[in-house]
Amino acid sequence: MRLLFPPELQPHVLTACAFVGHTDDLCDNGPVHGRADALYQWADQTRDALETGRSRQPLLAAYICTLQARQMPHTWTHTFLQGIVHDLSFHGFPTETDYQAYVDRITWPALMTTVGLLHPGGPAEETSAYWRRFADACQRLDFLADLAEDLRAGKLCLPQEDLDRHDVTRADLELGRDSPQLRALIAHTCTRARASLTDASTVLFRISSPIHHPLLHTLLELQRHRLDAIERRGSSLPRRPVGYGVLRPARTLLHALTRQPRIGCGPGKEPR
Repeated sequence: MRLLFPPELQPHVLTACAFVGHTDDLCDNGPVHGRADALYQWADQTRDALETGRSRQPLLAAYICTLQARQMPHTWTHTFLQGIVHDLSFHGFPTETDYQAYVDRITWPALMTTVGLLHPGGPAEETSAYWRRFADACQRLDFLADLAEDLRAGKLCLPQEDLDRHDVTRADLELGRDSPQLRALIAHTCTRARASLTDASTVLFRISSPIHHPLLHTLLELQRHRLDAIERRGSSLPRRPVGYGVLRPARTLLHALTRQPRIGCGPGKEPR
C-alpha cells in the first residue's frame, strides 16, 4: 500500500478497503441467523451517513470523510450495499447472465469504491468500464481459486449452464473426479478470465495517468500469476484452493516499482 499509492491517498484507500471488508464480513461471517439483521442495520447506518454527511460510527465517519475529500459520487456505495444485501439469499448462478449481474451489483462497485479513489470526482465512464473487465476477471479467478473451500461450505459459484455444457455435475466436483469434461470446464472459465484481463490491461494503461502505472502493473500481474497457477492446478481445483504464494507477489511489486519513478500525486487526464 505505502509503496504503490501516493502518501496523500493511502489513508483514503485503507478506509475504503476497511469499509468494503467490514460490509463483506457481515454478510459472510458470524451466526447465520444474525447476519441479515447485522447487515441491514449496517446498510441503514451507511445510507444515513451518506445522506447526512456524518456518522458517530468511527469507520463510517472516516469513510464519509474519504468520499468528501476525493469528491466521490455515492452511486458505487449504494450499489454495493444493495448487492451485498441481495447476496444474503445467494443460491448460485443458473446462467452466465446471473453471474454477470453479480459482478455488476457487488464485485464492480466494491472495486470502484477503492480504485475509484485514484480519480478525484470519480473515474471517467471509459475508465470505469475497463475496471469492470478487471472485476470480471478477478471474480472468475476468485471462484476458481476458492472452489474447494466453497464446495466444502455447500456453495457452488460456477454458472450451472457451464457445468451442463461440459457435462459436469456438482457431485463430480464435490468428489474431485478428474475427467476431460472437468478440465474443459476449468479451461473455459480460465479463457474467459484471461480475455477480460487482456482487455483491461490493454486500455487501462493507455487511459490512466503514469503515476498509477506501478499499481496497475501490480494488480494485473498478480491476477495473471493467479490465473497461471489455476491453469496448472487444473482438475485438482475441487480438492484444494489456490493461493498467491509469497515470492511471485514480492517480485511483481519490485518490478512495478522499478518501471516508473516515484513522483508526486497528480490528477492526470482522463477522457470525458
